[in-house]
Amino acid sequence: MPAPTRPPRVPARPRRRALAALLLLLAHAGAQQADAATRASFRVSASVTQGCLVNQAAPGSGNDFGRLDFGRHPSSTSGTISARLLPNDAISLSCTPGVKLRMTVDGGQHLEGGLRHLGAGQARLAYRLYRDAGLSQEIPVGASVPIDYSTPGAIQLPINAALRLPGNQTAGRYQDRLTVTLSW
Repeated sequence: MPAPTRPPRVPARPRRRALAALLLLLAHAGAQQADAATRASFRVSASVTQGCLVNQAAPGSGNDFGRLDFGRHPSSTSGTISARLLPNDAISLSCTPGVKLRMTVDGGQHLEGGLRHLGAGQARLAYRLYRDAGLSQEIPVGASVPIDYSTPGAIQLPINAALRLPGNQTAGRYQDRLTVTLSW
């Protein structure tokens, strides 16, 4: 019986070359897949909401929006004195364009009979607040009134005041403190 025949032997080098070519082909295919995975995308977005910002630029300046100062007058002075709110430069008010800004002003420390008063001890002087310099649009105690503004980044509170001196007022430093509430 003849001896079984063996298949012819292939030299090792061609096998190694075939294996190296196969590995190179697989590595190249994997690299292409890896490139595809590194080219994913993502979303970028931002939302701007309507609102207002009250910014206190100087620490320690308090929360005073400003002051109304009717000035100094002899006790014999009679007639109506007007004043405009002098804004506190350390506080700024800005709103997103189109925001409907409103303010409410309370009755102060000496509210009597629905009117705001300046007080000096027991003595009182009644005064009224207005939204306009012509003193025709009164700001009632606790009423929400609109603030119209043309410059959204530098809004001034439209507060004007009128005080009637009777001509025989007791001398003294008359004062009050009002609280303004802003809403939008």
